[in-house]
Amino acid sequence: MRRYRNRSYVHRSKPSPLMIMISVGVLAAVAALIFWRRPAPSVKKVEATKERVLKAQTQNQAPTVAQKPETSVAPLQSLSASIRGPLPHSLRRVTTWEKARFLSALAARLLIWKVDLRRGLRRGDKIRILYRPVNEQSRFQIEAMMYKSRKHRKTYRFYRFQASNQKFAVYYDEQGKTVEEYLESSPLKTYEQVTSILKMRPRHKGVDFKAPVGTVITLPYRARVLRKNWNTRYNGLCLKVEFLGKRHRRRRVRALFLHLHKVYKAAKPGAVLRAGTPIGEVGNTGRSTAAHLHYQLETRRRRIIDPFRFHRTYQRSLPAGLMEGFQTRRRSLDRRF
Repeated sequence: MRRYRNRSYVHRSKPSPLMIMISVGVLAAVAALIFWRRPAPSVKKVEATKERVLKAQTQNQAPTVAQKPETSVAPLQSLSASIRGPLPHSLRRVTTWEKARFLSALAARLLIWKVDLRRGLRRGDKIRILYRPVNEQSRFQIEAMMYKSRKHRKTYRFYRFQASNQKFAVYYDEQGKTVEEYLESSPLKTYEQVTSILKMRPRHKGVDFKAPVGTVITLPYRARVLRKNWNTRYNGLCLKVEFLGKRHRRRRVRALFLHLHKVYKAAKPGAVLRAGTPIGEVGNTGRSTAAHLHYQLETRRRRIIDPFRFHRTYQRSLPAGLMEGFQTRRRSLDRRF
């Protein structure tokens, strides 16, 4: 019987030594080519080190740029108006309502020291304001203002000036005397401005001192601590004391300090503290829209007392060495009027 060979079967023989050598040689050549193109380990380390150094320099420079941004001072703008009723409505006749609202509030803080805003304004009074926009809650900053009062038959002038030895700018009249009055034995040694007094807002019941958060508050007089941190939703952190060595018309006086950032441990209820003792820090807690101290005086029956009548008051004048710089700025602003 004839046997047929299966054609689909392929005989697989072992590879020859020559083929193995050729294959190994090709693989070796490819591997050598790959390793030859890769950088040496030392080069890689140097490049990685350079990348880390550049990254660190970038991270270190970022905060520096953020801390010292380039700022440009906005140009001065002017506004003139005749009084025709309340101050905001008078300014509204010559500008937008939003600008009139902010500028009238800033102007009132200055005028209140010279003119009664409820009874002293007369139809036909003239007001001129030099101001500039700022990135603050108040939106604007008054650099100079002039008010011609028919009732007092006098023109009042206000100039913003910051001396080299002052932390905050202050408003002066043309003689270099402060527009605001200052309290003797004040609860704050330094503050930016009095933003509200009883003559301006009778229902407010206290005086507001604009100051940065963290400004230390001290006791004006020797006192006993009565209460601490009550009704915090409205008052924020707060303190209530009763003066022991100072009375008003033979009546004991109580003082309230509201919207504090911190109340010190020494100011605990029942403690008797001497005048000048630090009791807390200015804050922006409770029903408050900006950092300030609300300082309120009242009797035991909660009759409100004006701090500017209870304390002795005084005004400051610029030293002779600073008058030349002030007068130069004053003349420059007067030319803009």
